[in-house]
Amino acid sequence: MIKELVPLLQTFLWIALILWLIKYFKFELKLLREVLVKRLESGSSFKAGPLEIGELKNQVESVRQDINEINQKIIELFLTTM
Repeated sequence: MIKELVPLLQTFLWIALILWLIKYFKFELKLLREVLVKRLESGSSFKAGPLEIGELKNQVESVRQDINEINQKIIELFLTTM
C-alpha cells in the first residue's frame, strides 16, 4: 500500500518545490519577464536553449519588401493586359 503512494508523494513534493521556487524568486522572475518584453518590443532577438525569437522588425521589413515587389508585378501585368 505504501509503495503505491510513493509516486503520488513524489509528484506532490515536486509540485510543492516548483511552487515554492516561483514564490521565492517572484521578484526576479517579474524582472526577467519585464526585461524580455522590453527587449522583444525594441525588436531585438532572444534565444534560450532551443527557443529562438528573431528580430521581428527585420522580418517584417523583409515581408513588406516582398509584398511591394509582388504588387509591382501585379500592376505591370494588369497594365500590359489592358
